[in-house]
Amino acid sequence: MQRRMTKLINVKSTENLNIVIPFIKQQPEPITLTKRLEDATDASSPLYPLLDLNRQDQKAILKNNFNMNFYMHRIKKNRSVPSVPQTVLSQKRHKFHQSLQYILKEVLTNKTQRGGTRIKKGVTAKFIDACFSIVCTSDNPDEIRLYNYEKGVWETSELPLQRFIYELCYTLGASWSKNLETALIDQIKRRIKVYDAKEFNQIALTLENGAFNYSTFQIEPTSPLHLSTVKSYIKYDPYAQAPVFHKSLHEWFDDKDDIAFVQEWFGYVLSNTFKANAFLLVYSQGGEGKSTLFGLLEQLVGVANTTAIPLSNFNRDFGLEPLLNKKLNLATESSNTEFSTDKLKGITAGEKITINRKNLKEIETHVPVKLTFLMNELPVIKDKSHGLQRRIIILPMTKPIPKSFQNKSLSQQLHQELPGILNWAICGLKRLKQNDFNFTISKKMTNIKQKYFNKTSPMAEFIKNCLEPNFDNTNLSGNELMTAFKTWSEINNRNIIHLLSPIAFWREFNLEMQNLELNYTKTKSSGNTVVKGIKFKSDSSDDGDAKIIK
Repeated sequence: MQRRMTKLINVKSTENLNIVIPFIKQQPEPITLTKRLEDATDASSPLYPLLDLNRQDQKAILKNNFNMNFYMHRIKKNRSVPSVPQTVLSQKRHKFHQSLQYILKEVLTNKTQRGGTRIKKGVTAKFIDACFSIVCTSDNPDEIRLYNYEKGVWETSELPLQRFIYELCYTLGASWSKNLETALIDQIKRRIKVYDAKEFNQIALTLENGAFNYSTFQIEPTSPLHLSTVKSYIKYDPYAQAPVFHKSLHEWFDDKDDIAFVQEWFGYVLSNTFKANAFLLVYSQGGEGKSTLFGLLEQLVGVANTTAIPLSNFNRDFGLEPLLNKKLNLATESSNTEFSTDKLKGITAGEKITINRKNLKEIETHVPVKLTFLMNELPVIKDKSHGLQRRIIILPMTKPIPKSFQNKSLSQQLHQELPGILNWAICGLKRLKQNDFNFTISKKMTNIKQKYFNKTSPMAEFIKNCLEPNFDNTNLSGNELMTAFKTWSEINNRNIIHLLSPIAFWREFNLEMQNLELNYTKTKSSGNTVVKGIKFKSDSSDDGDAKIIK
């Protein structure tokens, strides 16, 4: 709403005004006198219908829930309600908002024996509740949510209430105290509506110029009833195009099925559902455009609605707390560390999980976040269960872009096309929904996943087929051993993407040597890694693998 005034009653702080106003209900509750009162006050004329009544009848009309909402509506509209003496109601041609302020003081306060002003907690809490839209969730009832009418979303904050109470005390001539503020907010918490956390963000996605309804796929005005906590600052334009983006997709991918999957994944992340029950690993070795591509997804969702916890956080006590109140987790992984899968499975299925919070009580809640990890090495995985295999999607981006073809201004150009990219993502969501939330999976995606979930450890196979004990205490070059492992894996079609770095190779090598009860030592010679106690199998071996690596 356009701001047309600079003062809120006897406002003490303009900063408080700016904090509070977006959260004030924009319209009064409809009752019989709405039209009559609006016509009178909009004309800035004396309210003759009220003047015709005696004082008691005036008070009877004004002292109700409508008064509370309408009073704040007038503040929001005019931004000023001047102070008036108590005799104003007996005067002719007084303005309606003056009566409102006088009645407000009379309703919310009483006089102390010493002539001071004391706020009535019960009725004042009811008044504040009527001025704002306030709810909480059953899993965390002490944390209130206020609806921001300017943004069109529910926000977790007590700050607007605190500032409003401070200004209300100042206006009413009453003393503010922390105890009073706490008492009022506590009473408000005991009267507001309680929702289940999973009820939020199920109806619509708030955009810059409206709300995208998940059921109708149409844009409509924002509303508190949408229970939206997420806002994307992209403006919806049904006619927007994205020619540079579509050209870039064909530079990043050769397979149209890969492009179709990315379109569906973008739509899925924006959606309100977890029916696909999946999380995404994007694999490349760098320079293939994955950061640019998925940076667009972050912009569509909104940077404020995105976090970036790595897979290793699933192993930590407080590692999942950053996921609360987010819609997307987009993390760039530089490590292939093994990760815990139990809570990851719960998140992808949209189930409740327990989250430990630092210095706060742990909560059991739904975490409506879609998980995407950008990786240079695929992580070590011990969980080979069908449940995890069904959830993991691996998207290889292995088409390097030559430097001569790289566009240094590409990110800026793509940013300008975000409304068109939003339309593209919505089309992907439509197709995914039509296909019962089964993604389009390319052959390349299928192959890399099959290799990733090899039933036998490729390192264990390599050791058993290609190495044997060496008792003459000679050295075997570490680099030669790693090269032999890579050659063997290529010839035998084994997936070792997660074992390409020296750290990952030696970690896995040591683990499998222990599992096979084989002894060896690793040391340095002239600055190079060497091992003792093992050697390649001889050429005379019947095992073809040994001959291949020699």
